[in-house]
Amino acid sequence: MEQVVASPVLRRVALDPILSWGWRRYLADGRTPTLAYRAMRTSFLTPATSTRGRLEERARHEQPPLRLPPEPDGLVAGMRRDLLAELRRDGLAVLPSLLPPAMCDEITGHARSATCTLVDPHHGGAASAPFDPSAPRAIRYDLAEEDLLESACMQQLLADESLLALAQDFLGGSPVQDLVAGWWSAPGPGSQSRAAQLFHFDLDRPSFLKLFVYLTDVTTETGPHAFVRGTHRALPRRFRADRRYSDAEVIAHFGGDVVRVSGPRGTLFLADTRALHKGEPVLSGHRLVVQLEWATSLFGAPYARPQLRTPEPSLVEAMRRHPSAYRRFDGCPPARSGADQRPDRYQGASISAR
Repeated sequence: MEQVVASPVLRRVALDPILSWGWRRYLADGRTPTLAYRAMRTSFLTPATSTRGRLEERARHEQPPLRLPPEPDGLVAGMRRDLLAELRRDGLAVLPSLLPPAMCDEITGHARSATCTLVDPHHGGAASAPFDPSAPRAIRYDLAEEDLLESACMQQLLADESLLALAQDFLGGSPVQDLVAGWWSAPGPGSQSRAAQLFHFDLDRPSFLKLFVYLTDVTTETGPHAFVRGTHRALPRRFRADRRYSDAEVIAHFGGDVVRVSGPRGTLFLADTRALHKGEPVLSGHRLVVQLEWATSLFGAPYARPQLRTPEPSLVEAMRRHPSAYRRFDGCPPARSGADQRPDRYQGASISAR
């Protein structure tokens, strides 16, 4: 693949056939061949080709659009137009409201009791442990998706039709829920690269949108999210290598377009992380973040098929209405090949902004 990147002729001749073959394989069994995934990443790094645009178009039309109410109830009800404009312009939009404290408490309780995977543990210690803020053993503790899905409030966020509608508007195609993630961050020695604390971009799917939730107060000391506005639309050639970038490289080129998202517990923001971004290192205290992601397709990186051990009623109902959006979850009704189905009478999601 490195030879393909280096040669304009090979890029033009090889990438599209590889991606077309990989797309057919993906449609047949739901899995993306490794070579096709690497070709997808390469197509992002070589904007002179039209291959990336063709792949994004295929992904947008993989499923029919979700049939949603014109103004669904939920977390971003009444804000969709403004948030969509910000996302299209900057790639980043901070919600004006906070997640209610009771929801923050419930999700945080699950995160405190869960056994996490330690990223680059100090002194070669244990690779997994619950997070202990008084004695952190790594700069990042990753939460397992199925542990996060034990939270009824996380499932309610997944079921929120206003978020599905915003994702569909932004992505230009039917959204599929493809990731639930969360992690604790703390001060200490360790690999900033492995902890995603150096500037980079994400390329796991053809296109996607993420919701981030701060479950602790986040200040300049506790690792705000850093984001380079507008780079989701276009990146200069010098920033199209699939690697990490230093603060000096990014600030020297982008200057005032680098923004940092701080805020109190419950802060919510949406981002297209094909843009350059990172989590700032934590200097004192600790940080807890959870993340939900919607994509146009599951084509790309391998994905989990989590089981909902304790399904929340609002998510069960959302799966019934929109099976294509939840098709990676074990136990979800199979997606129909025709238009997305919903009942004649709409009943709103159980989340409201406060």
